[in-house]
Amino acid sequence: MQLVKTNFSKEDLHIVLTYKDEFLPSTVEEAEKIVKNFLRRVKDRRHKEKLEPLKYIVVTEKGEENGRIHHHLFMNGGLDRSILQAL
Repeated sequence: MQLVKTNFSKEDLHIVLTYKDEFLPSTVEEAEKIVKNFLRRVKDRRHKEKLEPLKYIVVTEKGEENGRIHHHLFMNGGLDRSILQAL
């Protein structure tokens, strides 16, 4: 949390990325590959829109109750929610 509070502000984003059942990865490694591809698309879009370079912290974990893999992503703001959802 210290890294987050030091490097991000209220204008930045905290996003929880989850998977629909039909796309749920079977391993943490597979999920990390998927989120890496997502971050590449975000980076490319930020470059296209002439925004500052992508700055992020991502934590991948399995849920305590149901064991579903998900990601907590902190990233600098600038892109609309609709754009991020499309990516």
